[in-house]
Amino acid sequence: MKPTPGSRSLASLLVLGLARTIGGIALQTAREPAIEEVWCGWEKFLFILHKPRSCPPNHCCSGNGTCGTTGQHCGGGGCQVGLSDSCDAFYGPAGENTTDIPRPRIKGPVPYGNMIDKCSKPGLMALTFDDAPSKYTEELLNLLDELKANVTFFVSGNSRSQGHVDDELKAWPGLLRRMHAAGHQIASSTWTHRDLDGTFGRWFLTYEPDRGLRARIRNSEVTFNEMVMRNVFGWFPAYIRPPGLGCGGRCQGFLRQRGYHVISTNFDMHDDKYDSAARIGEAKKKFSSDISKAADKNSYIVRLRDGYRQTVVNLTAHVVHEARARGYRLVTVGECVGDPKRYWYRPTKEPDMNRSAPAPLLAARAPVVEEELPPWPPFSIWDIVNKTRPKSPGGGPWLDPAQRPRCGPKYGLRCMGSKEAPCCSYWGICGSEPEYCGTGCRESYGTCDVTSGMSLENSTNGLCGVEFNAGCSADAKRPCCSEAGMCGSGPTSCGRGCQADYGDCM
Repeated sequence: MKPTPGSRSLASLLVLGLARTIGGIALQTAREPAIEEVWCGWEKFLFILHKPRSCPPNHCCSGNGTCGTTGQHCGGGGCQVGLSDSCDAFYGPAGENTTDIPRPRIKGPVPYGNMIDKCSKPGLMALTFDDAPSKYTEELLNLLDELKANVTFFVSGNSRSQGHVDDELKAWPGLLRRMHAAGHQIASSTWTHRDLDGTFGRWFLTYEPDRGLRARIRNSEVTFNEMVMRNVFGWFPAYIRPPGLGCGGRCQGFLRQRGYHVISTNFDMHDDKYDSAARIGEAKKKFSSDISKAADKNSYIVRLRDGYRQTVVNLTAHVVHEARARGYRLVTVGECVGDPKRYWYRPTKEPDMNRSAPAPLLAARAPVVEEELPPWPPFSIWDIVNKTRPKSPGGGPWLDPAQRPRCGPKYGLRCMGSKEAPCCSYWGICGSEPEYCGTGCRESYGTCDVTSGMSLENSTNGLCGVEFNAGCSADAKRPCCSEAGMCGSGPTSCGRGCQADYGDCM
């Protein structure tokens, strides 16, 4: 019998409880309707003896271990990328990859890659707001105008189920431009506010079948946020705050390579714990009691959060007034560390980008750096309905994607001669299913054939558009071909940028 959430053992519930991760909830992109709820992840407490369950295609494994298609399942840092094929972390904004944009390192007092948690001289205080924008941002900007205080906003490009921040049909681009025009500093908080330091959960509970997955997600979280900021401003920030402040040696080395100043904090308000009228007074007392009165000997980078109402309507004004009363000068992070404003942002090659061009990464998967594996294909890792894997088309042992041979121009390898996996997929993995042998199949590196009865005019794996010469009209559930070249059914796929020659459009 298929296990259900109600029939889990106590041990499995404990494991799933520990496996919850924290993060913003991102916009639900076009996905198939939710199936009957099934659980995913680790079945028993002795998880070393049991392989985890992944979710069916087009579904996500949430932080609490259930499959679904909602923002709670697929959004933010909670979606388990090793057990899902549709996490929002895999879907980027429109436009060209920013990886190759020059990132000169300016000689000066501000280090690259190292965690910075205080100002360059005493008497300064930088107020910072994480995970912006939110539904409270406009109210916060109004308050800061009244207080005549400049702060730093760390922006996430796709969190809280509120859509991409470059979507001109929403309020976000206007709010971001207003921030900048008012003198506030804009910095990065990554694409979906996902942990940069690990496997995006507890390492022993969150399954990672692909050893390169961690680095690819770290890369895409940074790159996608650069792209979305470029789409709004024509530049992207040189400052970043890792979500949750987690950034060890590999993370810092990566951010140093990408030319980032990494901002931590020496005073975290933890205001998310006090977001009620009854408790916000505790946060005020905490600030008043813990901030030193000796401004001539101290400096602070204060961490607050944009998405909490009591922070906006109650706490922020108290912090500003109290800091000034004690002699601190309120500044942005760039001013706090002594960095001239001209170095806060990196210009792109095309400031007024051609928004009609699809992202070369395709929204499907994360960008790839030279030493890493190709993007992950859009189908399940294991069959979760049956505990035993299905037989392979050749009758031999089944190869899951993590075990299959690599192929394509990146590796210079071919799949020819393999009965199990003769086709080289667009993602650089050998296989025999339509997802591998159909749309996007690399003919120079293996056999390309459609075994499902579909013609190449119809997408066999969700890739579509002019680049792949494949359409979505035959897919009743995902009939639209998005600007980024993926079949879908929501406004992102069927609205602005929809490729009418390759599917239905609104």
